[in-house]
Amino acid sequence: MSMDSIYEMLSSLTDTNKKWLADHLYKDISKNKVTTTRSEPLSDEELAARLSKFPSWDEVDHADLSSVDYSNYKPFVSQKTKEIVSKWL
Repeated sequence: MSMDSIYEMLSSLTDTNKKWLADHLYKDISKNKVTTTRSEPLSDEELAARLSKFPSWDEVDHADLSSVDYSNYKPFVSQKTKEIVSKWL
């Protein structure tokens, strides 16, 4: 059964029944959702372990961003943007 078919079938429910169903579906989602918050940043070892799961950056396949000519983009940068960026630099 497609999601569209399920939606069409459920759209005939009363608003009260739709709210009941929505509440129960959200409860199911929140039960399955694992949330962890950290009050401290990752240690160097934890960060290295996380990053090791990703493929390495291959400089042969990816351009050196410092050698890119950004002068073509200059017309699109407003004075206000320059002020904002320079504020953070």
